[in-house]
Amino acid sequence: VAIASAKSLNSADFEFVQYLAKFGKSYATTEEYQLRFATWFKRDQEIKELNATQTTSTHGHNHISDWTAEERVGLTGMKNVFYQPEYDGVKERVTYAASNQLPASVNWVTVTPAVVNPVQDQGQCGSCWAFSATASQESSIAISTGTLYKFAEQNYVSCSFLQGNLGCNGGMYGRAW
Repeated sequence: VAIASAKSLNSADFEFVQYLAKFGKSYATTEEYQLRFATWFKRDQEIKELNATQTTSTHGHNHISDWTAEERVGLTGMKNVFYQPEYDGVKERVTYAASNQLPASVNWVTVTPAVVNPVQDQGQCGSCWAFSATASQESSIAISTGTLYKFAEQNYVSCSFLQGNLGCNGGMYGRAW
């Protein structure tokens, strides 16, 4: 904040200082501050462009908006680990006949009763595979029963090593199922 207050703040500077305060961020050097600001600013421009062109979603900053691409890679948890057909493949495929009674689109967030839980944050753990496996199961059950449950992603992260998943170091959602 001291670096930012040393010069007159423009709109982007002010928004970045607000971002720092919201997420409790501080940087050790002027160089790091400048790098983080540049990274955040690029992301800010992308967010503003998306919000100007998208009509079905709203985009915003989160705690990793100032991370570099290299830092963000650490969160990508789906790994192409050793292929095992008994865990990765689908044994039976179910097909449905096309029907003119199906809607052109569905907003699963607004369906009543609810069939999608709120978006979550996997934190520093590369467990997107566990979150996607859990969310798809929650929604599938909700669609078929009318009751939306919240299951624990941590169960997959901690307990699916025998199926070839690697906890916070990545995995495959099919192996979680």
